[in-house]
Amino acid sequence: IICSARGETMNDLTYEDFFFFSLNKEEPLFLLTLYNNTTQQNFNLSDIQKLKELISSSDYNLWLEIQGANDKKTIEEIGNLFNLDYLTQQDILNLEHPTKIETRENYVLLISKIFALHNHNTLHQEQLTIICGEHFVICFEEKKNDFFEVIRQAFSNNTLNIKSQSSEYLFYFLLKIITKSHSSVLEYFNEKLEQHEEKLLSFKNIKNSNSTLQNFKHQYSTFKKNIPILLQETQQINNRTLNKSLRPFFNDLQDHLKLANQNLESTKEALDSLVELYISNMNIHLNEIIKRLTIISTIFIPLTFMAGIWGMNFKYMPELESPYGYPIALSVMATTGLLIYLYFKKREW
Repeated sequence: IICSARGETMNDLTYEDFFFFSLNKEEPLFLLTLYNNTTQQNFNLSDIQKLKELISSSDYNLWLEIQGANDKKTIEEIGNLFNLDYLTQQDILNLEHPTKIETRENYVLLISKIFALHNHNTLHQEQLTIICGEHFVICFEEKKNDFFEVIRQAFSNNTLNIKSQSSEYLFYFLLKIITKSHSSVLEYFNEKLEQHEEKLLSFKNIKNSNSTLQNFKHQYSTFKKNIPILLQETQQINNRTLNKSLRPFFNDLQDHLKLANQNLESTKEALDSLVELYISNMNIHLNEIIKRLTIISTIFIPLTFMAGIWGMNFKYMPELESPYGYPIALSVMATTGLLIYLYFKKREW
């Protein structure tokens, strides 16, 4: 479904159309966590008015997950509640937006893809937008999922004293989950490349290798659009924006992203090697076919020559008058073909 919406910036200075793509028709789900040093409250809501009441009357830090919000009205109401500018609302609605991290006046905006392996181990990706303000973190998720279940458990168990930490610390945790997701799926992807390499080396399923390699290249390009950009952007916000006390955590996050990026480069080399191996296999396979056809042609050329000689309609051909001419001709042809075949076999052609 292609949806369009119109919006205006502050003071009506601009007026433009923007488009977003969605196949999700479910009502959005609001997962709200209010927390401070000693208290935590969790709410699962489908009514945005109730959400507004809880947020406006609360002095807690909050983490809000919005799962399945794909309509302009809902995004506008959330944007007005947290003072999100018009361009940010545009980016949230655009599910094809490239990965980026930007620093706005009152918050940090992250747009990324999250990956998961579904049935038959097919790679699935969804859009994720995270906004980190002074006392809040908002996650706009394309569909309902359990991607951040580890974070919810961390709040329940107060892991690493997360309740008393700032919203930037929660932002770091969310980024770490995204990075782990990228790394784990990339690791699985590399295992599939190794398995396919073994098949190519054993000359198995060569006919289906072309579509498989195309799928691998598509998945690699998806990783390429996320991991290097996340690494570059986290370095920038770490040096310019974040609290100095959190920099060791983000340095650790950058180490994981660097490792993932190195694995991505190794994946590119492995994928290039697979393509070269596939082309080599196809050439070998083609050469084998040409060799077989050449051998068959070589065997039948002298037989065709003999048949042509005996097929000429001359009156004085002594072989035609012999009662044993036909079996002798067949025997000579069979013997000639067999000798040529044995010669090729001896030469291991």
